[in-house]
This record gives sequence, structure tokens and C-alpha cells, in this order.
Amino acid sequence: MMIEVETVGAGSAGLYAALLLNELRINYEIIESSHRIGGRIYTYLFDNREYNYVEMSAMRFPLI
Repeated sequence: MMIEVETVGAGSAGLYAALLLNELRINYEIIESSHRIGGRIYTYLFDNREYNYVEMSAMRFPLI
């Protein structure tokens, strides 16, 4: 399979770009430097106690 597009980052924008490329049947590869996907969106655990977490999200949404 020949890669036609490289998507940098597996945050919300990179994953959405991959979704659109997939619908257009364009071969792509996602390159992510972190050990997880999601970018700035993740669950932060303060410690191992029950219900001691917060949902983090993107800091801002750009105007398009």
C-alpha cells in the first residue's frame, strides 16, 4: 500500500482528517509523538482513589 498523505498528530484534528481521508479512499498514515491518541483531550487522574479525576479538553477552538 502506497501512503499518499501523512497526518501529523492524533489529536482531534488529525483523527478527523484521517476520517475524511478514509471516506475518500485515500491512503494515509498518522504520525503521533505521544504514547496515546487524543492530543489535549484526556482524563487526568489525581491518584488511585475512586472519582478523583477530571476530564481535560482543548484550550480553544479556532475560528474557521
